[in-house]
Amino acid sequence: MNIYASLRDFQSFPLIPTFNMLVQKLSWIILLLFLSQHGIEAGVICEGGIGVLSCEYTSGTIHIIQATYGRTDRVACVKGIPWYQTLNTRCRRTVTNTVSHLCNGRKTCVVPASNSLFGNPCIGTVKYLDLTYLCRP
Repeated sequence: MNIYASLRDFQSFPLIPTFNMLVQKLSWIILLLFLSQHGIEAGVICEGGIGVLSCEYTSGTIHIIQATYGRTDRVACVKGIPWYQTLNTRCRRTVTNTVSHLCNGRKTCVVPASNSLFGNPCIGTVKYLDLTYLCRP
């Protein structure tokens, strides 16, 4: 009986991709917690939804750090949509300039996550707006 397994056997174990995904998501959660402690806000607005960015409770105004529209995972914005509309996770368009033009320098800003505003980087895939901003004094 051989009790040793090769690295190839270990990598093909079915739970390894799930474990790797959980580590990646946990890393993002830790990063978001760190950023939120330093006045940086991050969020996701599902396609068809409307987000409200706000610096109402600070003395600053909105400054967009980054924004992308598309889909990079199969976890965000999946409630009530068919599974096959989340398969394409290599779909992303940088829309930082567009969101900055709408929101920078304001106390509040309403942002729709829509193909009409950002274009449609992947037809047949449900997308979301992923953005990060801070309230700048």
